[in-house]
Amino acid sequence: MKRAVILVFCLFLVSCAVRQEVTRDLGPGTVGQGAVGPEPREEQDILSERIGEYNAKLVSLSGTAIVVFRDEESTLSFRSEIGAREGANFVRLDLNDLVFKTPLATVIKNGDEVFTYVHQKMEYYQTAAEEADFGMLLGFDIPVKLLVQSLLARVYIPEGEIEARRLDDLHIEITAQEEKEVVRFRNEDIPEEVMYTYKDSTGQETVYSVSFEQFEDTGVLEFPLVIKIKSQNRSLEIRYTTVKPNAAVSVDRFLPGNGDLGGYTRRLW
Repeated sequence: MKRAVILVFCLFLVSCAVRQEVTRDLGPGTVGQGAVGPEPREEQDILSERIGEYNAKLVSLSGTAIVVFRDEESTLSFRSEIGAREGANFVRLDLNDLVFKTPLATVIKNGDEVFTYVHQKMEYYQTAAEEADFGMLLGFDIPVKLLVQSLLARVYIPEGEIEARRLDDLHIEITAQEEKEVVRFRNEDIPEEVMYTYKDSTGQETVYSVSFEQFEDTGVLEFPLVIKIKSQNRSLEIRYTTVKPNAAVSVDRFLPGNGDLGGYTRRLW
């Protein structure tokens, strides 16, 4: 049972990240999601730039973390190695047993394809990123567009034409179609909490909170060592133990079947 949850958890984290790497005009040199909206008012432009410039600071990532999933019935913890290159275009997630450090699963997102390796069985699965969606199987139905950006300590920006307004000096409200979020800043440039409201096709609203905590000055940028995602009685916590933002991450790390991943048998998902 635990191995099945691990496999689903890995796929869910990175399989749909390709949907999020769409450039948006949120200020000079920024990276966001969705189509370009209408020409913003001066106040909206300033507010959007604050978030866009923050997101754009992270280009690549190399780190290790303790990943913990909690609900009312159980707690699952893993050691993880996380790597990213070109934003979320290339992502590698290695999950290991927390106590014995035994390799359990590796997920590689290389462009539009996802490769999932189950080490104990020496098997791997391959699927197109845009066709994979395993959120319901995880038991924590986090929208993947929110999850992937949060994992990399970015602020998710609602898709489509956005409207932004200042609530006060440290709070911004952003709305777009069926999405709404309030971003709270810890200072003028760094966000520390996102309250995201999502309305599904039935009109039911779900609120997710994403908090960025324990910021550390890495010499490149200030990075939150703890990222928490909560909704109702479920939570996902990523606690980085080491992190190198914008480190030189070799593309070889994201090549399927490379190095210690050779010799695995392909299975149909």
